[in-house]
Amino acid sequence: AYIKRICTLLTNCGSSSHTLGLLTCAHKMLHKHPILEQLLDPDHPVAGAYEPFVDDPEHSNALSSTLWELFALLSFHWHPFVSKYVAALCNPDT
Repeated sequence: AYIKRICTLLTNCGSSSHTLGLLTCAHKMLHKHPILEQLLDPDHPVAGAYEPFVDDPEHSNALSSTLWELFALLSFHWHPFVSKYVAALCNPDT
């Protein structure tokens, strides 16, 4: 649920330095917890809607969603390095 909230913040960052800082945090979390890589798969079956305002993060359905925010950054962010960072983050095999 924490990485999902970080990625939601990414869609509202105006500064590229803030965006890169949050992307680095998301990258470290994805690297440390390999189960989170399923969130990068746009074809991952969705079992329920993500509920960001639930009191207990365990019940927010975060693992049944995707990190669509990263794909939006990849397509629409104005800074070229942010787009390259997101592309590298979304394609860990390359």
